[in-house]
Amino acid sequence: MTDSPIPTPGALPQPCVSAASPAVPPVETGVTLSRPLSVDASRTVTFLGEDLRVYATYALIRDLEYACRDLLVGHLPAGWDSVGTQVNLDHKAASPLGARVRLGVTLARVEGARVTFAVQAHDEVGLIAEGSHERFMAPVDSFARRLQARARPAAPPPPSPKPAQGLGAVF
Repeated sequence: MTDSPIPTPGALPQPCVSAASPAVPPVETGVTLSRPLSVDASRTVTFLGEDLRVYATYALIRDLEYACRDLLVGHLPAGWDSVGTQVNLDHKAASPLGARVRLGVTLARVEGARVTFAVQAHDEVGLIAEGSHERFMAPVDSFARRLQARARPAAPPPPSPKPAQGLGAVF
């Protein structure tokens, strides 16, 4: 087993494409996807009560992530896909249960296997969210190998040290 270098703060993570993998396919910036949806009950928060069901931030993020993935997959060769690695979203306004929303995603930047999308969401009143989403592209078999490696059982943690005893012990 070889040691992996420890990334420096702010360093870009390396894509999960090995030297044996096919080259990262060219993907062009500027492509867009627009997706309409209705805010149904499954997309809303419930903790404010039935009268205040609004589009949940976690559901909005999921919907935007799927839109970005769907746009990207349409430009990748067979056997390739992507995984989300970062989300930066400003959820600016609440959209009530039943609202019609339009998601808009644009492929803004490509750096090797890393792709960044500009994302927005609007309802009938106006802008409800904007931000960015980052994904990494790789062959699906590469993702599978990495996941299998992480799923192997790890060695048990070392035993905890015994607590201090005596008059000076702090609890």
